[in-house]
Amino acid sequence: MKRSIILAFAGVLLFAVAGRAGDAAAFDFEREGPSSPCLLGSGRDAVAADKEAGFKKENRGGVETHVLAFSNGARSGAVIRCPAGHGDAIFGPLGQLTLSLAFRSDPVVATPCYFQRINGSSTRPGFLRFNSQNNSGDELERKGTFRFTVTDADGKNHTAASTAPWEARHGEWHRVAVVFDKGNVRFYLDGELWGNPVAIPLEVIPESEARPESIRAGFGFSGAIDDLVIAPGRALSGREIKQLHEEGPAAPEVRAFLKR
Repeated sequence: MKRSIILAFAGVLLFAVAGRAGDAAAFDFEREGPSSPCLLGSGRDAVAADKEAGFKKENRGGVETHVLAFSNGARSGAVIRCPAGHGDAIFGPLGQLTLSLAFRSDPVVATPCYFQRINGSSTRPGFLRFNSQNNSGDELERKGTFRFTVTDADGKNHTAASTAPWEARHGEWHRVAVVFDKGNVRFYLDGELWGNPVAIPLEVIPESEARPESIRAGFGFSGAIDDLVIAPGRALSGREIKQLHEEGPAAPEVRAFLKR
């Protein structure tokens, strides 16, 4: 097997308890090879069409670290594969959810997606997406808003948009996060609350049919991702989000509150 494909599987930092062991996860990309029942890899299409996808060393804020890099545009990104019996909380009904991802985009695209739970289509119950809608600018710099979209039991989409715009620039690293807490949505940029909390008329996100490759992260753009955190059943506080941004998911205190 070629090294580019081997490297397409990201190392797992930790899996915490969220409904059952192995459902909350943080990926730091510092270890090669699958080491958990739920694997994070460069998506099937990305591996097939983009032989450069995989682990790479990169300088982030003066620190050299491994990231998952890809350059195949719309087909790039990562896929989380959970075999039967694992990932129940990730696919189950969600009254609370925290998602966090460090990423860079080059070039800057209009609709980068940070996380998506696919359920056949966006009109089926349980679909959810965390992305950005960058409406103005060009490939070097765009201004837009964060979006969190979920589909209710009747197939109706509900979208929360950040009340403050932000600017994405070519090649810049940012950590974005969203917290869903029983209908209340908070967005974060680089550890800071971004805009005001937004409410949607849905206290629980319906369960989603579990299927291979139904969870995707950091796709629809060329660039790289790092420090992906998925915490079903958890609504991290502002202090915890800030600490995650400043110290990363490998820090002992951050690992402790992610495991709770």
